[in-house]
Amino acid sequence: MKMRKKICVMLAVSMLTVSSVATVAMAAANVVSGNNSTYTKGSTSPFTVVVESDVAVSGLGIDSKSVPDDMFKLNITEATETPATTEAPATTEAPATTEAPEVTEAPATTEAPATTEAPATAEAPEVTGGLYMDADHLYINVSSLKGASAAAQTTEIQVKANYMDQLSVGEHTITIAFEDNSTLDVKFSVVEAANTTKTVKTGDNSLLMVFAVAAILSGAVVVVAGKKRIS
Repeated sequence: MKMRKKICVMLAVSMLTVSSVATVAMAAANVVSGNNSTYTKGSTSPFTVVVESDVAVSGLGIDSKSVPDDMFKLNITEATETPATTEAPATTEAPATTEAPEVTEAPATTEAPATTEAPATAEAPEVTGGLYMDADHLYINVSSLKGASAAAQTTEIQVKANYMDQLSVGEHTITIAFEDNSTLDVKFSVVEAANTTKTVKTGDNSLLMVFAVAAILSGAVVVVAGKKRIS
């Protein structure tokens, strides 16, 4: 009997240990949008990445350099769980009523022998933890062995444009840190804004050349006429 109890205790402790390890395991996170996207320098809009995770975002870094808290914004949307719907129980038809039989006098009854009460059964103690054992039983609270899973939340991360404009042209990596010490990397690229300035023509320069030649010729005529008068 003692050996059996010892084996049961060892098994229960093992189950609790596995449960504890599962509970502290890092929550999964995935990128909803923003991975392999492009930011154009000079943009007035922030660079946005959307992630989904079981825990909250605790910090942000770009190329292994921490981003100041005032340079990014978090918009969090909590997930809402839809309660499971239960089907209404099927209704059964009431059985057909039959007429009561004619009542006849019952024969005289004899007293039944006194019954002995069954021994009271000990109620199982309420199990609030993972394991409880008394003299004859071992109780395990199965619900406590299951790690409670938090509802996933969606987080929109907006990095301000004036911070993004300081990055060099090329590929970069945003590292998102979560409260359970896990991280998630998101790749993106920075490009220069396209040159949209055009040279505007002020007019046709051929007319200016004509006026210039005419002015030179008229000046030469005046000089020649003046020399003739002097001579």
